Amino acid sequence: MTPAASFLTIFQAQAARAPSRTAVVDGMSSCRYDELDRWSTCLAAELRRRGIGRGDLAAVLIENSLELVVALLAVMKAGGCYLPVDPRDPKERIESLLTAARPVLCLTRDGSCPVSAAVPVIDVGGACLGQSAGSTLSPVTLSHHDLAYLIFTSGSTGSPKGVLVEHGALASYLLAATRECPGLDGRVLVHSSPAFDFSLTCLLGALTSGGTLVVRTDADLDDTNPADEKYTFVKLTPGHLELVRHYLPGWWPSRTLMVAGEAATASVLAPWRASNPDVTIVNEYGPTETTVGCCLHVVDSGQVLESGSVPIGGGLLGTETYVLDDRLEPADFGELYIAGPQIARGYLGRFAATASRFVANPFDTSGSRMYRTGDLVRRRHGVLEYVARADRQITIGGFRIEPEEVAATLMCAEGVARAAVISHEPDYGAVQLVAFVTVQPSARCSPMELRAFLAERLPSHLVPAHVVILARIPLTHTGKTDVAALSREFVPAGASATGAVLTADEDMLCRLASDVLGGVNLGPDDDFFGQGGTSMAAARLVTRARAHGFTFGLTDVLRNRTVRKVLGPSFTR
Repeated sequence: MTPAASFLTIFQAQAARAPSRTAVVDGMSSCRYDELDRWSTCLAAELRRRGIGRGDLAAVLIENSLELVVALLAVMKAGGCYLPVDPRDPKERIESLLTAARPVLCLTRDGSCPVSAAVPVIDVGGACLGQSAGSTLSPVTLSHHDLAYLIFTSGSTGSPKGVLVEHGALASYLLAATRECPGLDGRVLVHSSPAFDFSLTCLLGALTSGGTLVVRTDADLDDTNPADEKYTFVKLTPGHLELVRHYLPGWWPSRTLMVAGEAATASVLAPWRASNPDVTIVNEYGPTETTVGCCLHVVDSGQVLESGSVPIGGGLLGTETYVLDDRLEPADFGELYIAGPQIARGYLGRFAATASRFVANPFDTSGSRMYRTGDLVRRRHGVLEYVARADRQITIGGFRIEPEEVAATLMCAEGVARAAVISHEPDYGAVQLVAFVTVQPSARCSPMELRAFLAERLPSHLVPAHVVILARIPLTHTGKTDVAALSREFVPAGASATGAVLTADEDMLCRLASDVLGGVNLGPDDDFFGQGGTSMAAARLVTRARAHGFTFGLTDVLRNRTVRKVLGPSFTR
């Protein structure tokens, strides 16, 4: 790769140019660019000794921290490809990802691994962090086509898909992002998991620009940012804007707010923009297969937001966008295809899926490919506007969800004969997943047991808010699941009547939660979000609960979801 196109060489140039500049702030600690460069080189040398070489895969199971940043850099310096895995995911989920990817090593924060996978584990902190002695590392000559990372997304075949992203695609995105997004050279908030490629804009974009990463974890959701530590760049999903506006005002950036992960509308952005007229808004669009983001629409400071949906704009430098009809002819409305340097290599071990999504580009004689996004868009006044999906894929909280993956997992539950999953948008809250199942005649399983089964195997965003047991699942005349009929049939049930004896704290919190939800009679084991709760409602619940002496935080509600689990067996006020 040429130096101008390599993330690693750009980062190392930043370290040489400003070695004492702060690179990462993690809680009460921080490190400079020269320290980050040295520590990641030290770990890369250890990875080489452990067998990581050019093209080898290393899984990184580390929550947001300084060690995470060191680990990602080290894997790439060693010539390897990193697989980010959220260590908070269910053990069976982690096990399945590691089994599918077959990494050479797992990097963790303390040398332990949450699963029993037969993969050697290395302690990132113990291996290098804080060491001052230099380590020799012979550089690897990387090409644009060497793998940078592998990341899993929801799969329509019933299991997650691993997307293979090359160094050339990653470097192309990061260079384009630094050109288009002011503020990446300042204080940049990192709050989302590295297993969500959404986070790479901040994690690696700041290091490309010479900025400072301010790394925060879920626990920090219950803290606000001091006024004298204003961020210059923050990236959020549109669905989290209201939560942050009311509950985390210190997270608002002084220069650029990037929204991504799901469709943005002027009505969602307007309340924040009214109090932040001088900040640039960047609406980013891009499937994982096009390396984080391939289209941007910039709303400059002072510019008025037009009503309706916010455009996704146009392709980044070098990216070609094609709006094609059913005959693959250019049109003003149709499916969006993406071509250019940011296209991923394909899917890990899925040659048919790769061939169906990464197709030959008929508009280029050089033999290039284009990615079929499955998104319907319109081109108006020279910019693109997102309209809808061409298939059943769902986006919730920025995560792409294939209903077939959830249904396939449900089919593994004992007694389940058939399963189908749809999306439901209630009048009072955000989009939810709803699962429908039929059970075998002798089976004894409840909706609560099936949700618990899924929660042990899938990340939280893939667990349906409701599970409904039916006598039969309606089919169309062609034998496919009748999604429209299921939507008409579904009527959200009220909270379950468990008849359980409540402690005084449980009774109080149930009453507070019921009030926040508009009068729903919430039981101690009912899913707060399944009864219409949103992240904003969760924030209101935390505020009211603290007025009554409760000390739990927003993260506890988001993760645990029920009154009984939020309080826990040993809770005291």
